[in-house]
Amino acid sequence: MIVVLLKSFLTLLGSCSTLHVGLLVGLNHVMMVDAFAFTAVRSTSRYRCNVGSNCSNRCSASSSSTRTYSSVVEESDICIIGGGISGLTAAITCATQLKQTQNINIHVIEANEFVGGRVRSTTTEDGYILDHGFAVFIEEYPNSKALFDYEDLKLKQFDPGAIIVINDSNGNGESVQLARVADPLRQPSKLFDALLTPVGTIQDKIRLIPLFIHVKTNSVERLFLQHSSDSQHQNQYQNTLSLLQNKYKFSDKMIQEFFTPFLQGIYLCPLDQQSSNMFHFVFKMFADGVVSLPERGMQSVPNHLYDRATKLGVKFHFNHVVTDLSSHENEIENNDKNQKRSFCVALHPKNNQQPSKTILINTKSIICATESTQAKKLLSTFNHDNKSSSSSSCHDDNGAHSDNVDSGGKLLKTLKDQPQYKVGCMYYAFQGEAPIQDPVLILNGEHTPSRKRKPINN
Repeated sequence: MIVVLLKSFLTLLGSCSTLHVGLLVGLNHVMMVDAFAFTAVRSTSRYRCNVGSNCSNRCSASSSSTRTYSSVVEESDICIIGGGISGLTAAITCATQLKQTQNINIHVIEANEFVGGRVRSTTTEDGYILDHGFAVFIEEYPNSKALFDYEDLKLKQFDPGAIIVINDSNGNGESVQLARVADPLRQPSKLFDALLTPVGTIQDKIRLIPLFIHVKTNSVERLFLQHSSDSQHQNQYQNTLSLLQNKYKFSDKMIQEFFTPFLQGIYLCPLDQQSSNMFHFVFKMFADGVVSLPERGMQSVPNHLYDRATKLGVKFHFNHVVTDLSSHENEIENNDKNQKRSFCVALHPKNNQQPSKTILINTKSIICATESTQAKKLLSTFNHDNKSSSSSSCHDDNGAHSDNVDSGGKLLKTLKDQPQYKVGCMYYAFQGEAPIQDPVLILNGEHTPSRKRKPINN
């Protein structure tokens, strides 16, 4: 089987939005690996692939191979493409849950020399730790609690609330002021700050009360259950912007000054393209928990997962790129007759395409834990072993035909790329004392025309 973890962002860390979802685009048994639920289960449905019996891409060093490689051949039960947060989570999930019942061999392929993907930090010569891109660690995420040792990360917490940069009251758009948005439930001494802040209107502050009550009195499971069973919610509030405007009646001023910079810093896309189902979940995470940063930078997060994975016996291939994926109807047998390999993954060292450097991994299952655009590119090279045709079809146990699988990744091609802002992190220095001493998030809520909008969001 092949599982694709369609990840647009990193819900786990709070630097983005959606759940990581396992999607079957392969054959054999189905094992859904959901990086959000951290479960690995087998489906009761089984698929068989209707391809020819002749194999043109046999991943084996035997004389029956029709393609000759000067290469190293390795055996694996699960091969994970991508060593970012999703790939590391999938490796730990599979190793933890499946190794309890069987001895499995897991390989992770990463094109870079480090794990974490976009979650990375650099230390300067004078000792400053600079994270690549804006990211914070949301401690309340249930799966973060289950996956990480917070003491090992040495988390440093931000104060609840935020400081908002807004236009000055003169309204000419040329000068700004810093306004504090406080959480009086956790900081009672900040009650007057919360009431008197110029962010939004007095009515907006009153409208926050039912929102806080809703997320504080409902569990995460109940919040999602309510949305899935509420047809009015699904039809009327199709995105976060419509939810804020039509259900909670927040003013445009409140949406522009607070919700836009706050949520776009998490989702990296406009409010009208964010899921309203996810809004209450994210708001609950901030209302119930705290936001923090690891003492050694965000790189500590993937490093922590890497340490866990290696202790569980997961093998990593760094600085290697996948150049070919192949499947075989006649499964390759290892010395252990019960361990059959259905797929082959061909690797080359990054920036080095010499055939002598090829690594071939025979594997029973593949998990593609990359960005969806990269997953499409990888699966476009996917070859079934059929000399007469490059495509294949699948049937379920009842004989029903399915076109969900083909050598070009037809299913992935039908999925639209999710909109996402380009994001970076700019660091600067100046002589003198920092203008803000408190450990607090700062959001840009200025009212400016789009053509003059400043690039800093938070």
